[in-house]
Amino acid sequence: MQAGISYSIAESPYTENFNTLPLSPTNTSLGATPSGWTDDNAAPGGGNFSIPGFHLWHPTSTGEGGANGRQRLRAGSGNSSTGAFYSYGVNSSSERALGMLNSAALTPDGDNAFIGLQLVNDTGVTLNSFTLTYNGKQFRSGDNSAETLAFGYSTTATDADWFNSASFTNVPALAFSAPVVTVAAATTSPASVVPITATTGFSWAPGAELWLRWSDTQLGAGKADDGLAIDDLQFSASTAAGPSLFVNSVMTGSASAPATWSNGQAPDALHSYRVVSGHTVTVDAPFAGSELRTLSGGTVNVNASGNGQAIPTLVIEAGGNLTETVSGAFTLGDATLLNDGSSPASLQGQLQTEQDLAFNADAGADVGLGLRISGAGNIDVNGNGAGSDLILSDASDHLGVIRFNGAGDQVRLVKDKAFGRVEMNSTGENAFIYAQIAQVQGGVLTFNENGKIDHASTVSGSRIAQPSVVNVTDSTVTVDLSKAFDTDERRFLIENTLQGSGAINVVGAAVDPTNLGSGGTNGITLNEFELGTQTEPPTLANNSFSGVLTAGNYVNLELRKNLRGAKLVVNDHAVLDMGHPVVESTKVYEYGDVEVNDGGTLEVGFEASIAGGEIGRHVAKLALVATDGRTGGLTLGNGSTTVMQINGASANQFDAITAAGSVALDGTLKIVVNPNAFTGTNSTYSPTLGDVFPLITSSGGSFPPADFNDSGAVDAADLAVWKGAFGASVAGDANNDGVTDGADFLIWQRDLGTSSGIAGSFDALVVEDPTNLMASFGLAFELQTTASAVNLVVVTAPGLAAVPEPSAALLAACGLVGAAIRRRRRES
Repeated sequence: MQAGISYSIAESPYTENFNTLPLSPTNTSLGATPSGWTDDNAAPGGGNFSIPGFHLWHPTSTGEGGANGRQRLRAGSGNSSTGAFYSYGVNSSSERALGMLNSAALTPDGDNAFIGLQLVNDTGVTLNSFTLTYNGKQFRSGDNSAETLAFGYSTTATDADWFNSASFTNVPALAFSAPVVTVAAATTSPASVVPITATTGFSWAPGAELWLRWSDTQLGAGKADDGLAIDDLQFSASTAAGPSLFVNSVMTGSASAPATWSNGQAPDALHSYRVVSGHTVTVDAPFAGSELRTLSGGTVNVNASGNGQAIPTLVIEAGGNLTETVSGAFTLGDATLLNDGSSPASLQGQLQTEQDLAFNADAGADVGLGLRISGAGNIDVNGNGAGSDLILSDASDHLGVIRFNGAGDQVRLVKDKAFGRVEMNSTGENAFIYAQIAQVQGGVLTFNENGKIDHASTVSGSRIAQPSVVNVTDSTVTVDLSKAFDTDERRFLIENTLQGSGAINVVGAAVDPTNLGSGGTNGITLNEFELGTQTEPPTLANNSFSGVLTAGNYVNLELRKNLRGAKLVVNDHAVLDMGHPVVESTKVYEYGDVEVNDGGTLEVGFEASIAGGEIGRHVAKLALVATDGRTGGLTLGNGSTTVMQINGASANQFDAITAAGSVALDGTLKIVVNPNAFTGTNSTYSPTLGDVFPLITSSGGSFPPADFNDSGAVDAADLAVWKGAFGASVAGDANNDGVTDGADFLIWQRDLGTSSGIAGSFDALVVEDPTNLMASFGLAFELQTTASAVNLVVVTAPGLAAVPEPSAALLAACGLVGAAIRRRRRES
């Protein structure tokens, strides 16, 4: 490995013809990662290819992605539509060019793939201009795509950030636009060649790196990409000043007026325009320059004529300012693109701000940020009453915080990119809405006031979104899953972290979306609130959320991370399940308290189903822990259902619950015997008389002395036992002195209202045994409960009438078995 090309003699040429790139095999993999391309290596190892100084990057990692998974390289002549970087050329010819053909498999729509060249100034002097010459070559035409390889340079980029957050100066004169545009995808053979050259002024200090970068934006759905390449490159740099790309303001005035600028000309796409200290330049029309930049002390203002007009790039340096003088709704950037409901964010301009900015909405009016936002400056949008919203396009590269303050209603994310960091501080509706085509991964969303997460997305997909972090400080937030998508499911997935100490209420559809209640099978699952991705590593990270997470109305809480400080409440028609095939069965899910109320279901483990039909289950272990103010308690209310599976008698082959606090039992316990796996294979249980499954254990304490009827709680029923035993038996003997007397009554008074580790009882035990496994062995299950454990014990089956074999009788058979084995024995 080396650190770029050493440029040691001013005005000397550096050249590269790319003819060392591989010729074959064509249109196929050059090797699985880590084989293939490796960055900037003069002597790559076997199976690797490289050119010193050159770097490749596509955002999505692939198995054929070179040394770091993001450098898929193939050889071809342009007759393949597979997305990759390419060693382009006529088959079997050593005349090569380095190119790329983007695709959704490598780059999300609107994102960029990059080719970079890294050089180091080893001349010992500052270089003030460079000249770059190369041949742009087109080897493939997409369908009317007319793509461009954009070009930019940076003297601050590094190996770590050249492909994402580094700041680059665009040089439109060095971009390569496809010369061939065809109606249908086609190979352009021989390659169409466009010579490109330009000299530009800059400042390259001794020892500093210079990055030259070509970027290819991934087109939206339904578009085919061009195969574009660079070849015969020559670079030189000089101490002489070159033609400047920058034009400074000379007065306060209109951005479109020639008199405002030092060259006395109206802005054009070949120059960047800088507003110097003391000047205010007003955008009053679409801005024609490549960039509008405020230096420290300078101000860019947008007036009514500039409201909603296109700005390619707007940069606010530290100490600069951005203002607006618009009455009513205000949009920064192209309002048509922001509001059209279909175009990707990549078509919009950019706002890079290193200075904190503020926008004050008029009463009931919206503020629209129709530029892609980057930089470290914070942005405050102060809403103003009902109907006053922030419309947000793309803040995926923004390092600052966007704060929605005042009394506005909604923040509406309307494009296909993440939102960076957003704080919801409004005292109005304070709703964050995924709207238009927004259905994206990433972003940190913080609620400092009560609010809501909802969707009005028109994109086809099954999830509202995948924010990385949701932080609910001490507020109450409603997640509304009641609205249907264009497809079959309603899901809200938090990719990584849930934080805060507030309350989250997840609300689903008012009726069962699965349609099973009316006998239908429409392919829809319950409304899902998911924490952790389905590619979660086989470990369980703890989330710091210490509030209350409540679900109801046909919501499924599907959790793949620990929530040690949280209380989980499951209400009518809601389900709590945990686990996933990607999480090792040896891992333990840790929560604070769990409360399952009438109509709610606790699914210990992971259950996957389509249209209500089970297609697989996986074992999980649930631990309720006493931390962060939680007791580690489990409350199973009247009318609740607890579902646990058994695929063996050994550890990690059956669901289990441990509780540091007390356990209150009620409702129905459903045991599923030998369910199939969703992925992989579950073990198979073979029953043996006397097998014991410790389903629920509690360290919350033993039976109180005055719990005479062993119910787990000291109450009026125990007083009745004492009265009946007074002077006659030891059934009411709390102090174990051999007699039931007044001293035992005083102990009952002291203990009244206390409970043991495990209190109450299940109303019913139902066994789902599709193969009649237990009956075939002449065995059954019996619940045995102590002060610290609920054990499921295999016993000899009581005599039962013959049960019909057909599957239509399965539920009846299960019900019959459940009734027959519903015997309880409490042991102290």
